Amino acid sequence: MAVDPTGDVWVAGENDADGIQYTSTYCPVEAPQKFPYTKNALIPSHPGAEGVIHATVMRIAPNGHSLSYSTYLGGTQNDRSYGLAVDRFGNVVVSGVTSSLDFPLKNPVQGWPPGSIQNAFVTKFSSHWPYWW
Repeated sequence: MAVDPTGDVWVAGENDADGIQYTSTYCPVEAPQKFPYTKNALIPSHPGAEGVIHATVMRIAPNGHSLSYSTYLGGTQNDRSYGLAVDRFGNVVVSGVTSSLDFPLKNPVQGWPPGSIQNAFVTKFSSHWPYWW
């Protein structure tokens, strides 16, 4: 977790739940059974088979009452987040490991090395919409 310059809270995690599009009226008292993704999500649906774990990234309002951004992050295999940081400009960096050959890449420093089972990833989300540019 980290707080950006506007006071929003960014959380990186992981889950294996199917998704449901978040709306401001969807605010369950109990923990949701489906992962709430926003309409501007980088990956708006669970990209793998049942039981596959995916990294997730969420931006939560300071009062904790709404999501301004929420997305899956990963490919069709297991993807785990292990770190999150926010810089002074509000850019968010998430790190973790992936087993997905189809992990989304844009300007990668390195492609998938031959013979590897897992790879580390570092993903930067911009402080401006769309967050993933």
